[in-house]
Amino acid sequence: MTADKSITEEVKWRHDLLAEIGGEAANHGVESATLRDWRIYGGQQGIWVDKQRTASLTNDGNGLAMSLLHKGTIYPDDFDETGVIYHYPVTNRPHLRDVGEIEAVKNCHRLRVPVFVITMSEVNPSKRNVYFGYVTMSDDRAKVFIVEFGKDQESLESKETEKPFELKVIEPREKYEAMKRPDQAAFRISVIRRYGAQCAVCDMAVIELLDAAHLVSKAEDGTDDSRNGLPLCVLHHRAFDKSLFSIRPDTGSVVTRVNGPSRSDLGITRDGISHLRSRPLQAALDHCWENWLRE
Repeated sequence: MTADKSITEEVKWRHDLLAEIGGEAANHGVESATLRDWRIYGGQQGIWVDKQRTASLTNDGNGLAMSLLHKGTIYPDDFDETGVIYHYPVTNRPHLRDVGEIEAVKNCHRLRVPVFVITMSEVNPSKRNVYFGYVTMSDDRAKVFIVEFGKDQESLESKETEKPFELKVIEPREKYEAMKRPDQAAFRISVIRRYGAQCAVCDMAVIELLDAAHLVSKAEDGTDDSRNGLPLCVLHHRAFDKSLFSIRPDTGSVVTRVNGPSRSDLGITRDGISHLRSRPLQAALDHCWENWLRE
């Protein structure tokens, strides 16, 4: 049996398990005992790896992560029905055990093997909610993974690049007036995956201090498409919202006001956004720049 064949069989086996527990990308109210019996879930540990079964499938012997437990109490804004920003484990166990689990999740990313994300049921403490998806990013500096929920990776990777870009999306007025932002976690996840887990204009890479900023603001009905966003640390998000700097749409350079604080004053260490793995859509940059020039 070849390694590729084994990976193919492993992926199929995980899809078969998904069918047994409900078959959807999100399955609610699954008995925790059932998950343990099927070896989807290993108890209270954060990352569950069935090394006995999967170690031989990877070159490093760390195996493939089967599930990630998200307790939702420490980083509640990192999770919603579309995906999760999952922090690397930091425990009191031997260091190599944490490293091995991290590598097992990375192996799922490299080999395109799906994982289960387990959360506690708010209705019944004995049951679990089970999400199914793919690791779409790992970042050693920010020490996070992104897992996006869906039954096939191709649809996750193409879900934004293939759909038409709408600069503005009109939402119900009562939703805006109440300042309800149920899509904020999804927007943050997609922005960090698109651009990376670092502020676009400085070196801040602490994930807890990174926001997803809209180029066309929500007050202007700006879309929650990641192509209308940039990752900014909390300081530079506020400076951006206060129009203390903007991004030139032709060059991508960071520009400040002539009579305002300089880039140095603002703690901006990047000349522009060319270092990002992707660029925002041109229409969003153009609109943002025009607004800035009018103010």
